[in-house]
Amino acid sequence: MKRKLGRSSVKRANISLVLVSALSLAAMVSAIPRGEAQTYKVIHSFTGGKDGIQPEAGLLLAADGNIYGTTYEGGGRSNTGTVFKIDQTGKETRFTFPGCCGIYPQGGGPEGDLVQDSAGNLYGTTSYGGTGGGSNCGNFGCGTIFKLDTTGKETVLHNFVGTDGHGPRGGLVRDAAGNLYGTALYGGDLSRCGGLGCGTVFELNAAGKLRVLYAFEGDLDGAQPIGNLARDSKGNLYGNTYEGGSFDCVGPGCGILFRVTPTGKETILHVFRDGDPAGIFPFGGLIRDQAGNLYGTANAGGAFPENGTIFKVDPTGVISVLYNFMGGADGSGPDAPLILDAAGNLYGSTQLGGDPSCTLLGSRLGCGTVFKLDTAGQETALYRFKGGKDGGFPEAGLLMDAVGNLYGTASLGGDFGCDNGGLACGVVFQVKP
Repeated sequence: MKRKLGRSSVKRANISLVLVSALSLAAMVSAIPRGEAQTYKVIHSFTGGKDGIQPEAGLLLAADGNIYGTTYEGGGRSNTGTVFKIDQTGKETRFTFPGCCGIYPQGGGPEGDLVQDSAGNLYGTTSYGGTGGGSNCGNFGCGTIFKLDTTGKETVLHNFVGTDGHGPRGGLVRDAAGNLYGTALYGGDLSRCGGLGCGTVFELNAAGKLRVLYAFEGDLDGAQPIGNLARDSKGNLYGNTYEGGSFDCVGPGCGILFRVTPTGKETILHVFRDGDPAGIFPFGGLIRDQAGNLYGTANAGGAFPENGTIFKVDPTGVISVLYNFMGGADGSGPDAPLILDAAGNLYGSTQLGGDPSCTLLGSRLGCGTVFKLDTAGQETALYRFKGGKDGGFPEAGLLMDAVGNLYGTASLGGDFGCDNGGLACGVVFQVKP
């Protein structure tokens, strides 16, 4: 499999440049971002091979205090990725997805966040591999849902076949009954979206039976769901697609926000349009607070069109912009899920922006940031990646521990002795407030 760089970098390359209006310039003056001195620490630098390459998913902090996550590549000869554990002493152990010679029966390329049950078992998805799909998925397999028990034994719970989904990349949601919910980027009706299908929302019940809750059609209803789902007490699922919706936008649409009921009915919550103040191309999925408000990010658009936004959708469906990224010091191109603390502050990462001295991919667009947005709308860049041993290009969301420390992954940078085309293999980091 070819090494895959960040999703937002690919999407952003297709966005036309637009002039910043006088109104945008006024907004820039009134919303200068802050940077605060934080304690940044690399917990683990990936070294390639069995250790893994390019962590793209968020981290899970388990009840035992250990941190779990995945790498998209590495893991030995198969190069199909790993599930790793970092204990409280910083020691790393890992599970690798076996495979050889173009065949990956247990899956490969995990990109979505893991979930854990009360017994300590882990559940996740792989974006390719498995035993289903055949030519529907380019003969590499359509992806899997897997379980990893506490002894490190993997069980494939479902092999996607294309019509039920292809290429799951978002994290899973698990309910109290043990059912799992997620999205597949492609698949569904294979006559649509260029023969790949426009993506699905699925449920895998505790007995291991998968049900397609909704198959996107690629029209106003959206296409290519990606990012994490949010779930309410009634079982409704909330998420985003980064294509479809309004076709007055760039390419095949700029994405939508949706709700899918337990019976499979889709409601469109917002359609992103050309010039939408809320931005375009939502990637990271949605989170939901106790009052029913939804929060997410748009990878581009907003007041400074190349840089993206943070938005909120209230229970009545009204969308509002909480912050317009300006590029440069405060970050650009958010494509990861947000987290919310008890006080209502939001935290996340941007894949670009930050420190302009970072040239890890040969440009001066910056290597990304970790940020906080407080309830007054003030954004603080908690850390700006330099693209060296500290890492660069975070593609995943953050987690917060009980005392407010933040943990995350950067997909590149770190140990430059790692064989990854001179880009290093990524890091796990901690930011202390």
